Amino acid sequence: MKSPLLYIPILMPIVLSCCLLLQTGCAESSYDISLAEHSLNLGDELEAITLADAAESTSKNHKRKSALAALKAVIRAKKGDDSRAIEEIRTAVKYDSKNPEIRKMTAEAYYWLHDYARAYGEINRSLELDPENFEAYKRKIQILEKLKGVKKALKFSLSTLREHSLCAHSQKDINKLFLISANLLLKERENEKALKLYDDILKSEPENDAALLGKAAVYFKEGKTKQAKDYILKAKKANKRNADSYLLSALIYEKENSLVKMKEELEQALNLVSSNIGVNIAYGKVKLLENDLQEAKKYMQAALRSDESNPDALLLKAYIYLKEKRSEKAEKLIDKLRKEHENLPEVNIAAAEILLQKQRVSEAEKLLQKILTADPDFIPANIYLAKLALATKDFKKADIYLSKALALSPSNASALYYQACLYAAEKNEIKALESLKQAAESGFSGKDKLLKDYCWEPYLKNPDFIKISSKIK
Repeated sequence: MKSPLLYIPILMPIVLSCCLLLQTGCAESSYDISLAEHSLNLGDELEAITLADAAESTSKNHKRKSALAALKAVIRAKKGDDSRAIEEIRTAVKYDSKNPEIRKMTAEAYYWLHDYARAYGEINRSLELDPENFEAYKRKIQILEKLKGVKKALKFSLSTLREHSLCAHSQKDINKLFLISANLLLKERENEKALKLYDDILKSEPENDAALLGKAAVYFKEGKTKQAKDYILKAKKANKRNADSYLLSALIYEKENSLVKMKEELEQALNLVSSNIGVNIAYGKVKLLENDLQEAKKYMQAALRSDESNPDALLLKAYIYLKEKRSEKAEKLIDKLRKEHENLPEVNIAAAEILLQKQRVSEAEKLLQKILTADPDFIPANIYLAKLALATKDFKKADIYLSKALALSPSNASALYYQACLYAAEKNEIKALESLKQAAESGFSGKDKLLKDYCWEPYLKNPDFIKISSKIK
């Protein structure tokens, strides 16, 4: 919502170091822990907890019990089992309080419990015990972002980068900090600075999929769809199992309003990992568009379990309320989001939709114009204003907004559809059917809407119209 790119997180892999496993004195059993970690990273929390419990039942070593408790704390925190997660944290610290890896894991557990103050305390203890642990610095930056905002996290990230670039660390370690800083710069819309850091990473690691994807994200934000798609393909080639590549690809198709292709990309992402917050939000939106409210709720709730204050997940919740005809709840939630994120265009679009439902068209139009004043290239606002113009048969104004939307995104299925409506209303049959065909090929879905729109009434028995509309879901 701040940007769809915020869905692409600074990743937090669940990794216990080989040193930690060796310190337990039970290296021969470390395979069980590794399996549990692997299951957790794949999003299979049930399998992870089963494996961790099995490993703990065979262990008599206190340090190993601590390692397993720390791992289980993260698993239970991610599942939303708060009380048992806290019990596991206490067990982990009780048995091995001076192990920096244990403190790092307990910090992560508190992070997933949304107790960012305690997470911050734990990660600082981890760094006191091991000041050179790059993974701990990564955790601290992510916790800082939640606790004090992007600007504070970015300041710490850049200062850490300056401090450690001069130290005897591997280039891969330095690149990890480059990546975190670049991602934060992207969130702050410092695109050029972010791009420079991504390029710095790629000089030493040409196939670093996260950096390739970061460049794709920059191009996506700048409306350079072709370049974005090119870098997504490079990222997928470098690592076919990075769900974020499929997510960003899905977001491009969302921008083009191509629901079918968006869904295909998201399903590939879900096959790789089920706990990615961005994937859950985007797939929930797909399910909502398909009128599958139960599934939409399922994915919305999964996203909110990961981050209860995520504005995109809360906005999805508001749209679900609207579908359920619970407009009062939707309006209350959207008002709250507008107070907290007043400059986010997606929130104002939702507010405009509520105004339209209440037949307060002029107020909705003013709000949409306000969005375009702040961001003239925001495609949904251009399309909404085109729809309003078509409804009042102001074809000249509709053409202005649709031309702008299609200049920004030539294959946007929704814009192509309304362009077809405009041509049909102007009785330009050839152009109307050609644009409708392009909309269908770009993935436009909404056959019920198509058959109800006033502009198509004269075409309902037209053989070409029937042939094209048969391909629309």
